[in-house]
Amino acid sequence: KRVNQEQRILRVIESLCLADDLAFAIALKDNPGCAGHIINTVLGRSDIRVEDAWVQYNARGIDGHSVIFDLLAMDSSGNLYDVEMQRGSIKRRELMARADYYSSVMAMRTVMRGEMYMRMRERKVIFILERGAYGEEKAICTFRYKDDDGIEPEENRCVIVMANTGYDGRMREDLRDLYRDFHEPDPEKIRSAEMRDALKRVKGGDGPMTKTFKAIEELLNESRAEGLAEGLAEGREEARTEMKTSIISNMLMNNVSADAISKMTNIPLQEVNRIAAAISK
Repeated sequence: KRVNQEQRILRVIESLCLADDLAFAIALKDNPGCAGHIINTVLGRSDIRVEDAWVQYNARGIDGHSVIFDLLAMDSSGNLYDVEMQRGSIKRRELMARADYYSSVMAMRTVMRGEMYMRMRERKVIFILERGAYGEEKAICTFRYKDDDGIEPEENRCVIVMANTGYDGRMREDLRDLYRDFHEPDPEKIRSAEMRDALKRVKGGDGPMTKTFKAIEELLNESRAEGLAEGLAEGREEARTEMKTSIISNMLMNNVSADAISKMTNIPLQEVNRIAAAISK
């Protein structure tokens, strides 16, 4: 019976692609190369040099509300990039409200103490969508602040980008490859070297099941709260809860029992059952 359970868990790992929250977090952790590839491709650029990349990064707004960025990256000029994975459908108003709030939280981290506001670095919020919340007719939707005459202020430092990976129409070839790579579960079939190596972090090499669960445990145990000091404890707990929910959801969809999930991830059975019940509602 245990062998069967392990085989099911192995199938869960084998089915993961970079569009899955769990795989994305493991693959992009401390991986500025892949982060840079994603950001440059979505923005249609090649000059952005990402120097730091953090997954499940916790930050707090001035109202005390906690935000956990799927991927927060910083380039060599101090500009910030938030990359968010969004599977399934989401209402336009909710999506834009999230993007707007995330950009405001990022803004507080782009001006150093003692600097003038004009020194604020650029910030870009990128949502990787499974389907286009702003219409299926576009591969990329870009939003900027504009005045009443439709002119973008020269001082604008914020851009919001919706990348629709479900789009199958005309687009740049590199963007098409990126979208396909996000949904490809086989590392050997991924087109870009950066994305291929990133997915191999999740499932490549000897003993992929052991390797992946070790990475899961690291993500559960390490701090993802590098925001304001007073929000540290709350941020850790929110990050852990989100990651646990993702792990359990993926396994349950592949008919892995709650008992097996508990044993393989060291998450208490009572907590597994509680999260499973919440997911099924």
